[in-house]
Amino acid sequence: MKKTALTLLLPCLLLLSFDSEGQRQRFQEPTEIGEIKWVTFKELKKLQRKEPRKVMIDFYTPWCPPCKMLNQYTFRDKRVADFVNENFYAVKFNAQHDGKIKYRGKKYENPNFDPTKGQKRRNSRHELAQNFKVTAFPTIVFIDEEYAEFKRVKGFKKADKFIPFLEKLLQDQVEYDTTGK
Repeated sequence: MKKTALTLLLPCLLLLSFDSEGQRQRFQEPTEIGEIKWVTFKELKKLQRKEPRKVMIDFYTPWCPPCKMLNQYTFRDKRVADFVNENFYAVKFNAQHDGKIKYRGKKYENPNFDPTKGQKRRNSRHELAQNFKVTAFPTIVFIDEEYAEFKRVKGFKKADKFIPFLEKLLQDQVEYDTTGK
């Protein structure tokens, strides 16, 4: 009996120790730290009038582990931050906050927000997140200068994968714009 338990327990312990070591290797802090210049929707409206750009909207929640990883490992990477700052306006939106927001002439709020739950646990989705049909976090929505969505990505992406994604995204959008598709 003891031998059977040990035979079953030993591979599990080895697997757990391997996995925790793998986690440390996969998610290292960026070698160079950068900072994305996040703007509000109100600031976005003014910026779009002055210098139109494509927009990256990060829909997140404070309790979401992949959202935290995206912030810590991807958005803080200098290569990602520099690329985003050069090519997009970036908006970070807490998809369950209880405030009101005006977007494209319409007011959005979170009427089902439960203050007893606060921000640390799951709460109701903000109407703006619902308007964008965001059902998972994080979800990054890309919109063009006319506010039309042209791409979205769900979940955590490492910086080394996110940068080529952004480059291809812009290249595809340029090809789309010039061919009139």
